[in-house]
Amino acid sequence: MTTIYLTASDAPVASIDGPARTVHATILPWDSVANTSAGPTRFARGSVNITAAQNVAWLMEHDRNRLVGHGTSFLDTPAALVGTFTAPDNWETELQAAHMRSGWSVGVDVIQASTDRDGVLVVSKAILREVSSVSVPAWDAARTITNPEG
Repeated sequence: MTTIYLTASDAPVASIDGPARTVHATILPWDSVANTSAGPTRFARGSVNITAAQNVAWLMEHDRNRLVGHGTSFLDTPAALVGTFTAPDNWETELQAAHMRSGWSVGVDVIQASTDRDGVLVVSKAILREVSSVSVPAWDAARTITNPEG
């Protein structure tokens, strides 16, 4: 099993919903190549398994000591994996720091993958462990969104 961190967007995090303290984001475009900690990587649609949304951590810059919140729901759309996250009321400092980050990055454990003829790691099965607010993203296709239904 390989853990990789996949920078997933250059999305502004400006749509945090006030009282509910939630944010919706396209976190992983399907079948799109991005440079990851494992090199060029592409995820096939439906390749990411989420055992329980609330167990997916929302972190700052992949730092497990900087928890912002957790996942509440995920939606597999034809174009991408979309996530909804929430932050507790008493975590104001981390929420504000996340609000200033403009990107999203995904931390997964790769269970099954192959390498295509162009040297791209093609992931066919992975487990989503965390999603991070980051300063330096890779994909333009991922965005903070107002409607998780697309």
